[in-house]
Amino acid sequence: AIGRLAEEGIGAALLRPITLYPYPYAKLGELAAPVEFVMSVEMSMGQMLEDIELGVKCAKPVHFYGRQGGLVPTPEEVVDEVKKHLAAGKGGK
Repeated sequence: AIGRLAEEGIGAALLRPITLYPYPYAKLGELAAPVEFVMSVEMSMGQMLEDIELGVKCAKPVHFYGRQGGLVPTPEEVVDEVKKHLAAGKGGK
């Protein structure tokens, strides 16, 4: 998804923590500083949202895209979701 967004001139970054303790708050804050919004893509019901909001110090909108049941979101679905929020303006809701 990151590469596909880049092909369309949309900058994106990926943070995939290998361990959640200690949570990489500093790195997340660094990656989030120049962006319009942060999106959490999870195979869950959004369990990481609170940590992400803490990591960006609630300074950026945080959006969730995920699902249960072991269904992995496709790159196309992630790209579409990013574009939806960009189209809504400033990260939209």
